[in-house]
Amino acid sequence: MKRCSYLSNKVKKLLPLVSIIIPTFNRANLLGQTLDSVLAQKYQNWECIVVDDGSIDCTCELLEFYCEKDNRIKYIPRPKNRIKGANSCRNFGFKISKGGYIQWFDSDDVMLENFLLKKVEEIQGLDLVISSGIICNHQLEKQGTLDISPEKPLFRGMVTWEQQIVTNSVLFSRTFLEGKKLFDPKISRGQEANLFSRLFFNLPESRYKILSVPLFLYRQHNTSKTSQNRSYRADFVLSQVHNMLENYKRGKSSGNEKVIEHCYKYLLKFYFKTRRNGDWKNSFRIWLKILKNLKFEKFSAYLEIFVFGLIFNLIGVPGYRLEKRWKSFRC
Repeated sequence: MKRCSYLSNKVKKLLPLVSIIIPTFNRANLLGQTLDSVLAQKYQNWECIVVDDGSIDCTCELLEFYCEKDNRIKYIPRPKNRIKGANSCRNFGFKISKGGYIQWFDSDDVMLENFLLKKVEEIQGLDLVISSGIICNHQLEKQGTLDISPEKPLFRGMVTWEQQIVTNSVLFSRTFLEGKKLFDPKISRGQEANLFSRLFFNLPESRYKILSVPLFLYRQHNTSKTSQNRSYRADFVLSQVHNMLENYKRGKSSGNEKVIEHCYKYLLKFYFKTRRNGDWKNSFRIWLKILKNLKFEKFSAYLEIFVFGLIFNLIGVPGYRLEKRWKSFRC
């Protein structure tokens, strides 16, 4: 028998509906814990939309059980006409959601019981509210805490990782998101960083609130993107380069020197990472992108990178000495 929320319809009307959107792919072994934490929320006026990205494990059977258990949980396979990937699933979930507030959440993480209640209390009249989380291992044993502080600048802190903001951290007002570009389905790494950098840039301090209190468990394990990033993947590197270039431009337009320096140093890091891994095609692409953004802004750096990059990319001369020099380079 389906279990509905214990709140009466009259009480529900007084509380804003929160849409929890969870993309998933072959996570049946972890998703149950995530959904149990949703069911355990003290704030009860929510809908939970799980968008399946084509799982071939027992995700379908698991979701049938949870949908039968509580009719606020909805299981939706990603439409075939949408690009495969978590970003596409997140965007589709938003499209079919009904809540006045939007909470994207990952299918391997866990909400603490006050996760929704605390955020809904704090977001009233704002565009978004951000919370910290507890970093855990696969068994949900505490390893640390995401460093998030209301004392640090939002956009710069997010770009430089002074503000350790992840997908689960942010509750959005729907009206703030409507009409904006959401997750980019073409990138495979740094999806939330790509979205947040666009949404946080030039956002007035009066439109958001940062909570230092941890409200969720952030699991790190062998199949997480953070773990996978330790090995070389060209698609991950290209996605990160794209993000850094966009934030480099934002830093230049706003005169934010810390953002400029951070992004420039990481662009060089990714350039040498492709070289060390023999990815010459993408090494050449990144070299051209760096040159394009330096030509009219830092000509001495542009000239050095052009000459030595031309030699190393076209002739293949090892560039370890130059890499050491550029690691300490300041834009």
